[in-house]
Parts: sequence; structure tokens; C-alpha cells
Amino acid sequence: MPNATFELETSDLEEFLSLLERRENDAANAPPRDAPLLRRAVCIEALLDQTASRYGLPFRTRYVVAAFAYGEDLITFKSVTSRSAEMGPPADDERELAAAQRRRYAEVLGTIRERLGEMGASSHVLLVEGTLRHSGGRGG
Repeated sequence: MPNATFELETSDLEEFLSLLERRENDAANAPPRDAPLLRRAVCIEALLDQTASRYGLPFRTRYVVAAFAYGEDLITFKSVTSRSAEMGPPADDERELAAAQRRRYAEVLGTIRERLGEMGASSHVLLVEGTLRHSGGRGG
């Protein structure tokens, strides 16, 4: 399978960071012809998915996702901070759930930043706070 693409979601943040470290070690030892496969960015984002419950109330899942690409593969870590029916602003529980998500985001961001520093990679691996989208098409 020469053009296989895999999406791997790790079970915890340490496993995600271990794979990132392995990717960096591979990059350091890769022949120059493989350089384009070694993408140099980690993306982190706080997300909110919403669906209607069977009673018509909004059911929201708040989570933090971190991702990086290695060649054609996408490696992700997702930390769900809440799954519940939320009544919408200005409910106190919604503010608390949003605050918990922001705290988890800061924790994951800080942990990734710290590990990149320990690896000596913080100068050449971008840590992007934003969106990493999977491209649907392939260039010719």
C-alpha cells in the first residue's frame, strides 16, 4: 500500500507525546529525500460539538484535540472535558463546563510545549493553536 493513510488516535497524552518524540528522532535520522514527509507542526484546538437530544435540548460535547501529521498519517489525542445537555447562556453549569475545557486546553498546551522544549524541538516544530483539517483531495 504505497499511498496508505492512517488516522491514529492515542489513548492518552503521554502516548501522543511519545509518538511525537519518535517522529522527531526519525526526522533527525532521515535521508534528505524523505524530508518532505516530515511535517513540522503540532496543532491544538478546543472544540464543541452539538446535537439535539431526543427532548430537543442541546447535547454538547466539549473536548480538546491535539494533532500532528507524519508523512500521510494523522496522529491525534482527544480529551473530552464534558458530555451533557446544556441549556445555553447564561447557565452557571455551562460557564463551569467552558472553564473546565479552557483549563484542560491550557494543561495540554503547556505539556506539549514543555515536551517540545525537553526534546530540543521547540525552535523547529511549530505549535499552532488553531485548526488542523484533513485535506479531502490530493494534488496531481
